[in-house]
Amino acid sequence: MTKQKRLTQEQLVAEIAKTTHIPQRDVKDVLRCYGELMLQHTTSGTQVPLPYIGRFSCRQRQARSWYAPGIDKKIESPEGLTLIFKTLPAVKAKINEAAASGNDQ
Repeated sequence: MTKQKRLTQEQLVAEIAKTTHIPQRDVKDVLRCYGELMLQHTTSGTQVPLPYIGRFSCRQRQARSWYAPGIDKKIESPEGLTLIFKTLPAVKAKINEAAASGNDQ
């Protein structure tokens, strides 16, 4: 498996600004606002779309415990909310096509 490339937040902002001809400051503001609204709505039980990609939601997770063999210890996890992301079927298909063709896009 090859090492996964990483796109930083600054690179993402710069690329969006260049593509849309919107100042980077405004792109940052929109992304920050989206993140805040997504968090606010998902924690209140609302699904939030990420247009053309999928949707975010929160799910209640029960308390659980498991054994971690690497550290030889029993781990306890409290109940709480967890963030879920569901990818659109068309996006999954495109990712699988790229993987099958050996394309790292």
